[in-house]
Amino acid sequence: MKRAFTLIMAMFFIVILATLGMLALSLSTQTAKQSTDIYLREQAELLARSATEFAVMAMQAHSYTPARSNGEHCLETVDITYPTADNPLFKGRVQIYYLNPLLGCRAARTIGDRNLTAATTTSITDNIAMLDVTIQSTEEAGSEPIRYFRRTIQRP
Repeated sequence: MKRAFTLIMAMFFIVILATLGMLALSLSTQTAKQSTDIYLREQAELLARSATEFAVMAMQAHSYTPARSNGEHCLETVDITYPTADNPLFKGRVQIYYLNPLLGCRAARTIGDRNLTAATTTSITDNIAMLDVTIQSTEEAGSEPIRYFRRTIQRP
């Protein structure tokens, strides 16, 4: 009777050890995946900030004159890829919506029908704009798809 009880206890102990080992293995693989996902999410957030700054620089370098009736002179989108265009981990698009209707941009790119940027001046140098930044991971990232969206108002 004593040997049988010892054998049952040994089997029970082995089952408990196997269960704990499987739990530890499961948690370690889950933690590694979460670390990768968190890292890629942080990369997407940093890329969104950089894309915003890059779009502001593109707006500063862009010539908004002469105004055309069809709004072709306005900068509407800026596309980026990271780290290279050949093998990107992230693709981003910045869509630009202007708060100054005096620029003469297309109606789809102008917010409101009043000049919200300058109450006392009619200059077209007030290029305040709302920037919608969308960053999306590609299949090269090898993880769950990541999509990050950021909206800011900028004055270049």
